[in-house]
Amino acid sequence: MLGRTLVIVNPVSARRHNLDSGHFRKSLDRRGFDYQIVEWQTAGNISHDLRNIDPNDFQRIVIAGGDGTVNEVLNTTYSPGREYGLIPLGSGNGLGRSLGIPRSPEKALDIVEKGNFRLLDVGVMNDRMFLNVAGMGFDAEVAQAFGRTSRGFIGYVIEVVRLYFDAREGRYSITTSEGQMELDAFLISIANGDQWGNNFYIARGARFDDGLLDVVAMKKPALYQIPSLLQALLRRKNHKLMQTFASDRFSIERPNTSAVHFDGEPMEGEKSLEIRCIPGAVRVFC
Repeated sequence: MLGRTLVIVNPVSARRHNLDSGHFRKSLDRRGFDYQIVEWQTAGNISHDLRNIDPNDFQRIVIAGGDGTVNEVLNTTYSPGREYGLIPLGSGNGLGRSLGIPRSPEKALDIVEKGNFRLLDVGVMNDRMFLNVAGMGFDAEVAQAFGRTSRGFIGYVIEVVRLYFDAREGRYSITTSEGQMELDAFLISIANGDQWGNNFYIARGARFDDGLLDVVAMKKPALYQIPSLLQALLRRKNHKLMQTFASDRFSIERPNTSAVHFDGEPMEGEKSLEIRCIPGAVRVFC
């Protein structure tokens, strides 16, 4: 017997992926879900859209959207023991790809219906959780600009090219249980999953269930280094521009309060960041 299911749909993602609402409801009905659908209309504040709903009334939450939608829903509704299902409808779908969840809504719903979930680690940066990748520096700048423009892979590439030439490395101080390091980095990615999205693998050794976060500090590539860097990211290879380590808890001191991102969602950052991994904290059908 399936428990009650709250289905949260990002309508922008749904339109981009031609998710037919009538067909989607029929798919839920056919599987016997006792469900309620909510559309996420208030960017950056899904709690407003859930103001008349108590998430505690639902055993599971199914999220139709991209990684950023998942992040917003997770941070708004998380409770130990709650189950989450994903219908990947984002621009990059790094989380769904890493977990092997099909982009077909029908096949993704099949996974939820079967009821087999994994216990995934969750990363926390200061007080906010992330499931896949958080970061700062250039990728956060791109995420911030990307959020103000049309979405999609081409839109992301356009922002990368536009911002690349003026972007500078920042000075970071990272403290772990083993000591402190100072480094200059173009970007720093904190990876629970292994890829940003679109099969660009930023942390080839990252796993969702190892109790660790993989940290990748990247130097700014010269123009002639970009082809080899892209090739490394697509082939799950390391690159000489990348310095990596793994830890369950560490802190980062930054030179400014520039944007950070959580699963691709940009937010105002702080100079002092405390990061930790909580093992097996989230149940995800996959």
